[in-house]
Amino acid sequence: MVIAGPGTGKTQILASRIGKILLETDALPENILCLTYTDAGVLAMRKRLLQFIGPDAYKVNLYTFHAFCNDVIQENLSYFEKTILEPISELEKNSTNERPD
Repeated sequence: MVIAGPGTGKTQILASRIGKILLETDALPENILCLTYTDAGVLAMRKRLLQFIGPDAYKVNLYTFHAFCNDVIQENLSYFEKTILEPISELEKNSTNERPD
């Protein structure tokens, strides 16, 4: 985990670490999970990984936190007693935002 401010080299550090793991161990790219907060972070990380490890960068599981959680939920709908999830309606959105007086 890397926690630091903008422009401090987080993407560089993580991409270097992932590259080192893949080049120096028997770990497979598909066994690595890398999470970021933004789509821009995903793109930046993929670009850096391409520089370090080439096409195997596309095998690394690289997601935003939201996209990863969505995939986990979609792959396990039966645990939620659902067969499909649909976006909530405007009525549901508004009713969840109500606060008691």
